[in-house]
Amino acid sequence: MRCRVLFPCIALLLGVPVQADVATQSADGLGTRINGALGGRCSSGVCHIDGGARSGSNRFHRLSEFDTRGAIQGVSINSDGVRNLVLGVTAIDGTFINKSVSLTSPSHLFLLSPGGIQLMPGASFQQIPQLTLSTAAQLRFSGGVFDVFNTPINSLSALGSDPLPGAMGLLTGALGEKRPWIRMDGVSIDVDEALLVDSPGGRIDVDNSRLSVSNPSGDAGSLTLTADLIKVGDGTELLATGSGNGGLVQVGGSWQNTDSRVRQATQTWMQQGSSVDVSSTGSGDGGTIVIWSDLSHSSGGTIAQGALLARGGPEGGDGGRIETSGSFLQAQPERVDVSALNGVSGEWLLDPYNITIGAGSSSGIIPESLSGEELFKSSSTASLVDASILSSYLSTADVRILTGTGDPSEGGNIVWDSGYSIDYSSTSGKLTLDASGYIQLNSSIETGTGGLVLKAGAGFAEAASGITLDLSGPFEIATGDSTIGTDGFGSPAFAATLTGDGNLTKSGTGRLILSGNNSSWTGSAVVESGALRVTNANALGSSTSSTSINSNGTLEISGGITIAEPILLEQGKLISLSGDNTLSKTLQLVGSSSVEVRQDTLTLDPSSGKAVIVDPGSDAFNSDLTYVGSGDLVVKGSLNLQDGQSTYGDFRQTGAGTARLQDSFFAERAEITGGGVLWLDQPVYGDIEVTTLFLDNGALLRRDVSETVVGANLELGSGGGGISVADGFTLVWDSAISGSADFIKEGDGILRFPSTANISYTGETLVKAGKLTVFSTSPTNATCSGNGSSNRCARTDSSSASSETDTRMVVLRNAIDDVPEFPPVQQNQLTSETGAGSGSGGGSSTQSQSNKSLAVDLADSAEVDVAVSTSDTSVAAGTTQTLSADQAVDQLSSSDQAATTRTAQALGLDQGEQDLLPPTPTLDELRAGLEQVETQRFASRPAVLQVRFTAIPQSQPGTQDAFLDLTLISARSPVQARRVEVNRNSFSGLLKALYRQLSRQEPMALDNPASPTRQLHALLVEPLEEILEAQGIETLLIAADQGLQAVPFAALSDGSEYFGNRYAFALTPSLALTPIAPSESFSKEQLAMGASTFDGLAPLPLVPQELERLAASSGSNPYLNQEFTPRTLLERSADQRYARLHVATHADFRPGGPTESVLHTGIGPMSMAKFADLRRARRDQPLDLVVLSACRTLLGDADSELGFAGLALQAGARSAIGTLWYVDDVVTSAFFVQFYRLLDQGLSKAQALQQTRQLFSSGMIRLDGDSVIGQAGQPLLNELNPSQRRRIEAGVQNPFFWAGIELIGSPW
Repeated sequence: MRCRVLFPCIALLLGVPVQADVATQSADGLGTRINGALGGRCSSGVCHIDGGARSGSNRFHRLSEFDTRGAIQGVSINSDGVRNLVLGVTAIDGTFINKSVSLTSPSHLFLLSPGGIQLMPGASFQQIPQLTLSTAAQLRFSGGVFDVFNTPINSLSALGSDPLPGAMGLLTGALGEKRPWIRMDGVSIDVDEALLVDSPGGRIDVDNSRLSVSNPSGDAGSLTLTADLIKVGDGTELLATGSGNGGLVQVGGSWQNTDSRVRQATQTWMQQGSSVDVSSTGSGDGGTIVIWSDLSHSSGGTIAQGALLARGGPEGGDGGRIETSGSFLQAQPERVDVSALNGVSGEWLLDPYNITIGAGSSSGIIPESLSGEELFKSSSTASLVDASILSSYLSTADVRILTGTGDPSEGGNIVWDSGYSIDYSSTSGKLTLDASGYIQLNSSIETGTGGLVLKAGAGFAEAASGITLDLSGPFEIATGDSTIGTDGFGSPAFAATLTGDGNLTKSGTGRLILSGNNSSWTGSAVVESGALRVTNANALGSSTSSTSINSNGTLEISGGITIAEPILLEQGKLISLSGDNTLSKTLQLVGSSSVEVRQDTLTLDPSSGKAVIVDPGSDAFNSDLTYVGSGDLVVKGSLNLQDGQSTYGDFRQTGAGTARLQDSFFAERAEITGGGVLWLDQPVYGDIEVTTLFLDNGALLRRDVSETVVGANLELGSGGGGISVADGFTLVWDSAISGSADFIKEGDGILRFPSTANISYTGETLVKAGKLTVFSTSPTNATCSGNGSSNRCARTDSSSASSETDTRMVVLRNAIDDVPEFPPVQQNQLTSETGAGSGSGGGSSTQSQSNKSLAVDLADSAEVDVAVSTSDTSVAAGTTQTLSADQAVDQLSSSDQAATTRTAQALGLDQGEQDLLPPTPTLDELRAGLEQVETQRFASRPAVLQVRFTAIPQSQPGTQDAFLDLTLISARSPVQARRVEVNRNSFSGLLKALYRQLSRQEPMALDNPASPTRQLHALLVEPLEEILEAQGIETLLIAADQGLQAVPFAALSDGSEYFGNRYAFALTPSLALTPIAPSESFSKEQLAMGASTFDGLAPLPLVPQELERLAASSGSNPYLNQEFTPRTLLERSADQRYARLHVATHADFRPGGPTESVLHTGIGPMSMAKFADLRRARRDQPLDLVVLSACRTLLGDADSELGFAGLALQAGARSAIGTLWYVDDVVTSAFFVQFYRLLDQGLSKAQALQQTRQLFSSGMIRLDGDSVIGQAGQPLLNELNPSQRRRIEAGVQNPFFWAGIELIGSPW
């Protein structure tokens, strides 16, 4: 009876008696003999098979029947020492074996039976190290194919090599509608090396059997079951254990289908009660188990319900690996164990097509009938993994759930249902969800130290906002969908709350959107590749952690949030997508990286430390920062691109946005090439070190301060660029500008090119806003548009220049007329002297002029309320004349010598001492001294400015009754001199009005040309202003005539900048008494003396702190209160080790000269006449600097010229500092602490004083709590009491606080 469809005869299965034979046919038996006979048959006893056909190391047999049932006791095959023995069975009903099959010598046996194979109890195989049982009809070799039915003996000669392995060698035949079947029931088969059971297109059933390739004395072998349908039933054991390493068991396919020799099953069912064991029994690693079905077969699947064991050896070795995979997967194994007592646990991989993790159940599995085309059907639409068993399996193994490949919209996804949380925090297992599509988490997870891995191959990772991931180990997320969060696509977010200390790694080319509040998460984050977007300020965890962006990674910030943890750009990119976002910790570069601001603003505002730094390691050498986008980048902390080898990276700006840098900026090169703006918004004292600035495509450098830029190099690209200066500021560009493109001036402020500027660009000059003043040789012309103006732009009216000047002078004269005078009772009478007065000049025009000096009593000007009386004031400024150089030099010499004599007499020097005084230096001596100062870099571009007052006799009341001579001498330029007519009373009124404003701390009205500060500037500075700018003068020694020393030059303004901020300067009454050449002493040792308590005078409570700060910064030796005596002052100051003397105390300046004026020491007053003793004691090595931190020490009467400070200077010091008016002791102490810090940085005395003034006027010196804060945030004073704080709480920007502290004598 024949079977219609599937298997060998059902009758046989039911135990119906059959005829059992081992037989061959002589016609096509390939010479095979049964019990010695060709075409023989064996029905009982031991059947001997020999003969056959040999080819190389192979022997071939063809049997017409192979059935050992009945009286047959066994089968013995003569292998004749060959390597491979191929036995083909042509019986349509297949092969039945229930006896022993043995070989005479070890050989690999290939039993090919297209009709099917059934092994029954009693079946065994001896002397067979490798056994292949297959229903294949053909076996392929490299030289051809052996066909079970058809290959003749004469075709075997080409088949002498080993057959091709597995599915590559075993080929299906044609048996009509019959499905091949291999069944093993109740058998125990042991093979030493490899057992392959293969039914191409057919079915394998293994029930209550034991198949083993175990090795008790070494590594185990391999056991493979391959067919279309495979069932491993109850009671079955598949064993590949070994005392060494465990072996390999493959049921339905290879690991991840990586071995083409192993064909894939459509359905694989490992039923309850079955087991697979590939463990090591000694000291080896566990082996590999694969329970597999084809992932691409829509109706296929895998059910894993038995026990899966791949343990490491008890004596050592790691756990093995287990894979259960299929397009549909139900993973409910009775046991999974990849543990290792003395090694690392192994892994369990689950690989369906779509998978749902939740409630595991077998209720959806429907077994098919025996005659069906399937083992089972499933009512589920996705594979099921029981969440409840994952925790227990993770205690001994890593678990990996992997979906099949496919479009995320069609499948390959993993969904974790809500309500099925797991906790494996007490384990070291690692859970991996590896989807080809997307991953959705809807339940909380508490991980172990092994961590959690989410891989969404072509999709995204999403998590519900109500769940928590508590991370005790690494957390890795890989995504492949880069479209999420972009226009036209959804934004599935990972909104779960992260806690714990596990570190996050983002990989894959896709995007991950973190939106949860993860403030309790302390782990760090690394973006290895793809994009990580954060939309919650706490998405990256606590501020104690950090986030690193690698070269293929991007961190995106969106929503107007503040990220409070450090960001490390390791050649990665940071993108601010939208909203005003902020980084409040340091941004660190580890290699060249970029920041993109697509819209709105990204602010780098570190709460402490620098905004941008470079890692000092070698991986970060030469790190560049590129800023991209149309949004604005604001950097409020230091941007420092210095690396660990003390070189600097480049700053590149390629977008149209604005980079606003508000703190120090250090880079080798700054390139702005996208038409954007680099706004250097640091204060005057902000550190900016950039070797080259490169502007292209209309890009702008913006600088809104009044300062001189030296040492910079600006290059223009082919698209051009320019400089912007805001209204109210004057920027002097004393540096290079090169290139062949156009230069653009923007902003309503003033940009100046002094004569020393190296301007070499060859394109056009376009002044679109504000003013460009050019004193350099280039450019020679400009084009003005909008409200732009320049002295290089073509004028439409040739008379406009003169009319502009005339108009300005009329406005100036009218304004002076309106300045009120003090009542006559409060004015000193103008003294009329001859001979020792100002003296006549060298020209005849001055011979008849009276030598009258200017003296103004300012003692009470601050307290007098003056009524406006325009009728009492006269025009202060008349015409301005240019004097010849010879005339100016002659006047300078004669007037200075007269001033020297007058000062010597005021000091009480006898004629002998006066004879020892040096003469006024000649013009050549002045120039030589200035050149020496500049060459030795004691000062930058120094010059001498003499300001001389001369009265005109017999002038009419209300007319110009005097003139001012202004003479400028520099090292290499011609002498320049101007004479300005003035009215003495009006000048006096202006000076008093200015003092009144200062004493009341009133606004200086800089925008009003009629204000005293601007009118005095117009008289004393403006006549030579263009020459000063053209020559690039930066440091001035001002020789002021008698009465003019009272002018607070630092407080004069041209409307845009104070004179004291623009120039470093010092005053002197006499050039003869002031050394022009630089000091030859290099000592910086300093004495600091002061008193804080007095009898009958107000205390100075900040003096102790002032001296303490000086000692800390300058290493001075302080003498306070009782230690500060006249004797100490004179004796210690006479010690030539000391170059500086600082005195902080009260001083009384009284009429009658030095003998009447006193300095209050810690034990009482001291006559200022005593101070002259220092000149004799320090004649060979004078003091370099004497500082008088006291009240109003510079103002004296006509007998004492410059008061105590002048006395100190002329008594032996090269320079002295004193105050023109009473200055608050809080301000005075803070001023000098800051001054010495700058002086000790190597600045000249005048430069240190200038920069201190700038710090005060810009608001950089400020009150913060009970402290006064100075440059770079360093405290100058602290622990101020409420009264002291109130005195400066409104700020110290007004010139009252800083313009009255002046330097007398040498500026350098």
